[in-house]
Amino acid sequence: MTAKGTKTPGGDESPLSLESVLQRPVVNSVPVAEFNEAAPVNEVEFEPAPDPAPQAQASQPDYEQQYEQEPKSLSPDDLAIIGVNLLDGLQSTLFALVRRNKVFEAAELEMINQLDHSANTLYQAGTKEAIAMAKFRKHKEAVAKLPFTAGEKQRLTDATIIYARTTEIKVSPFTGLLLAYSEVLGTRAFNIMGDND
Repeated sequence: MTAKGTKTPGGDESPLSLESVLQRPVVNSVPVAEFNEAAPVNEVEFEPAPDPAPQAQASQPDYEQQYEQEPKSLSPDDLAIIGVNLLDGLQSTLFALVRRNKVFEAAELEMINQLDHSANTLYQAGTKEAIAMAKFRKHKEAVAKLPFTAGEKQRLTDATIIYARTTEIKVSPFTGLLLAYSEVLGTRAFNIMGDND
């Protein structure tokens, strides 16, 4: 290859070079309009194209729409369930505590706390220990009967639903959640702090 030309696919040297090509006049060229600043300009205003309609995606839920549909207050049914569970937890815990303090004297409670409750130890009949353990077993049987039965819960729930619908009481879902949490935590706190049986 020489500086004057390039090789063709056949292998012979062509007399063409970049300089020779650029020096040739352009044949069949397109006329280029020259810009004249003094000439009037025709301005055309176009209206913007409308935004395309958003396409619903089946794979992702529309969280904004779900948020708008969430209830602002609990339904009467949900409120009744939370209320009855709260009442059941409170009455079971408080009545057990009141019963324990009424049935046992402070000395008996102290002695019961020190005795073996595993039933591996037999106490002689008529002793203070045997009498205290018998009272304690009766107390535990009574405490086990304190929570509402399924029938009682259903009756209370039905009555609460009717009341909530009639009065149109409004309780936020967050308040309902706090009530449920406080029932569980309050019952647990009473049992731990009060050595409740």
